[in-house]
Amino acid sequence: MRSIMRAVIYTRTSTSQQRNDMQLEALHNVVKNSNYQLIDVIEDDGVSGKKDRNKRAGMKKLMQLVAHREVDVVCVYSVDRLGRNMADVISIVEEIDSRGVSLIIHKQGIATHTPQGKILVGFFALVAQMEADFIASRVADGMAVAKSKGVVFGRPKMSPQKQQEIIRLRKEGFSMNNIAKQLNVGNSQVHRICKEMLEAA
Repeated sequence: MRSIMRAVIYTRTSTSQQRNDMQLEALHNVVKNSNYQLIDVIEDDGVSGKKDRNKRAGMKKLMQLVAHREVDVVCVYSVDRLGRNMADVISIVEEIDSRGVSLIIHKQGIATHTPQGKILVGFFALVAQMEADFIASRVADGMAVAKSKGVVFGRPKMSPQKQQEIIRLRKEGFSMNNIAKQLNVGNSQVHRICKEMLEAA
């Protein structure tokens, strides 16, 4: 065992609008109070916890450090920062543990080098997945209710007048990108109308 433990802080936010200041402040305090040597701070910003670990740049970098035993302790704010899929979270924890690396999960007070810590990680991973499934279900239910009330999702249908305007401008030699900007419509819509015009000619 090294006299000074090398630590890495890992944070994740689900959207680019979220801030990870709270995570960082708490984890820097953990490192300082434990007298760890901080060797890196790895952040996955704007990355869903449902995304596979190998498709998260930060998580991939973290696991490479773990695999090469370049770190002794991994510090995260909470279980759901590791991921929202129970199997994925448990896989991450097991791999970290198999390399002889400790995992400190601040919010839940978990240290995976203890038997109790390993059990708690599995429990909180399940809770995180249930919460993600519940949110997804609420969003789907909300959309279903909105549709039943006549709310239309996606780009609104284009009026016949605007379609004729697209055709007129195109015949006058305007580029499709120019037409889209001028009429404030999507490029794909302009392309579709022009294609239909050619097919009908």
